[in-house]
Amino acid sequence: FPTRRSSDLKACYLCKTNIDRQNPGEILLEIDLAGENFYLGANFAYITNNHFTLMSEEHRPQQYRREILCIADEFIYKTEGIFRVIFNGLAGASIKQHEHLQTTTEEFPLEGIRIRTEEDLIYESDEVRVSCPRYYLPVWIVEGKDKTRNEWTADKIIRRWQALSEHHTENIIVTGTDGCYRTFILLR
Repeated sequence: FPTRRSSDLKACYLCKTNIDRQNPGEILLEIDLAGENFYLGANFAYITNNHFTLMSEEHRPQQYRREILCIADEFIYKTEGIFRVIFNGLAGASIKQHEHLQTTTEEFPLEGIRIRTEEDLIYESDEVRVSCPRYYLPVWIVEGKDKTRNEWTADKIIRRWQALSEHHTENIIVTGTDGCYRTFILLR
């Protein structure tokens, strides 16, 4: 019997023990991110090329916590920016009972968004730049070479958004190139 079950008593798709029992041919790579164990596996419902799921070893709900940003940045660092990481809060997550992130090598159209300095720039320092360009839904972009400062700034934006309503959630895309981290926060 599977060890973890969702609230409707179905076996959790993302617990390693269940995957080992239900899909013994599936290959999972163990990876340490921000001091936590994760498993990386091919996404069985892929949406693009090179689409993988990054599953927490711990069975816990899919909800934002600051460590998500650290985990995403460390994965970006370990893959030298080849991959981007996506975290879907309650807007878009299809499995809400087990914390997971998505990752792919495919660039998202949002990554090419034009930032008009005077109109879109919210804050800029030597460590971090925050912008809010025009888009069809609210998007904030936090970027800079200091990943700790980026994480702190992005977390502050997300926490303030969540504090406005219990129904607020987020989608997060993290990318990195040439030592610069970019965090796209889509407020939902």
